[in-house]
Amino acid sequence: MKRVAVIAGALLLSACSPAPADGERPVEGTTWSATDIYLSPDAPSALPASSAGAVTLVIGRASATGNTGCAPLQAKVELTGERLVFDEVHYGEASPTCPELSRGVHDTVTGLIHDAAAFSVDRRGPSEIVLTAETEAVDRPSIRFLGL
Repeated sequence: MKRVAVIAGALLLSACSPAPADGERPVEGTTWSATDIYLSPDAPSALPASSAGAVTLVIGRASATGNTGCAPLQAKVELTGERLVFDEVHYGEASPTCPELSRGVHDTVTGLIHDAAAFSVDRRGPSEIVLTAETEAVDRPSIRFLGL
């Protein structure tokens, strides 16, 4: 009976995050570097070229760590299939030497990733994901990441 319970539990856990296809970076455990932040369809990326690579995110089984380009972040997360939910998001103090453009990116990231923020996870290639905010808005903000 114990063996059945252990196997059932393992199957449930393995269903939480789909296994990556051959050559794909797994969502969990990969360092993801933001290449674009889209806030509206009529505007280009809100991530200046000078800030590319500064925003990072590493998603674990139950937590995430990263950086806004100005401050570290830590959060609890739940990754279920193609849905990622953040909780207990904590940002470190932003560096006083953070350049103005980077500070704008920091403010954008902290506005998107907060307690109860939910995102759909869309794989666009073997080393690329897009997190799209689950909001009521017609044009939902998104962050494009490349796996390092």
